[in-house]
Amino acid sequence: MCALQRLWMGCRGRCPPVLSLLLPLYFLFAQGAITIPNHLQKLPNLTEVPKSVTAFFREDVVLTCSATGNPTPQIRWLKDGVQFGSEMSGSGKINASEEEEEAVELQSYAGVYQCFASNDLGTAMTQTVEVIVEPYPFVGKENRLEKTAYESESLILTCNPPKRLTPPHIYWMGSKMRYIDQNDRVMTGLDGNLYFANLISSDSRSDYNCFAQYTAARTIIPVTEASLTVQPSNEVVRGRKPDLLQPHGSHTAVQALRGRSVTLECIPKGL
Repeated sequence: MCALQRLWMGCRGRCPPVLSLLLPLYFLFAQGAITIPNHLQKLPNLTEVPKSVTAFFREDVVLTCSATGNPTPQIRWLKDGVQFGSEMSGSGKINASEEEEEAVELQSYAGVYQCFASNDLGTAMTQTVEVIVEPYPFVGKENRLEKTAYESESLILTCNPPKRLTPPHIYWMGSKMRYIDQNDRVMTGLDGNLYFANLISSDSRSDYNCFAQYTAARTIIPVTEASLTVQPSNEVVRGRKPDLLQPHGSHTAVQALRGRSVTLECIPKGL
């Protein structure tokens, strides 16, 4: 009996012509030898896509986009819905530091970008990304605060770092670069200020230092240096009615983007 003939119901004699054709295909599948000819056309397939950036220098503006396909896709960019630059083959990069026109201001790169990869079969596109251009953060002169308060009172030490679209990370530290201890009584708010629900004598110190870290700018700057003196209260304080340092008022509204995280803070005062 011929190979595979037992799979062909009612077959007699030599293998039918159909089986003669199937036999080599069977062994091709069995050996994993199926390949796609190189001359076949392929749709564009994005292999590298750009990401949003916050730029403080020209070197920060780097957007990359690459795609494969047959014929090789042509890469083009749109900035704010308008053609940006010339088309490139296979891959395209926007790199402000490599531009010949050094006179072009960094601010001119701010906007919303999208990459398109096209060939004869169709077009693939990336999601839109944004280039945010901001001035480099600096403080002309470090703020100096001197505060005096009584035990059991609440208090706020303000930081006031330079405002940027991407908020900095705030750290309160002592003179030896050790973090200020925080707990349910002492905490840093989302605005970067240091909140005391009620003061105790050990809160007195002259080295409250607020530092702002701007991740995109790769820098940490000192913003505020504060001194706090806590004096004994002249009255016998057995407790203070609880209230809120944050949020303010009886009603607050917070805007949030769908799919993004949001933090709601509640900072109390009282004893």
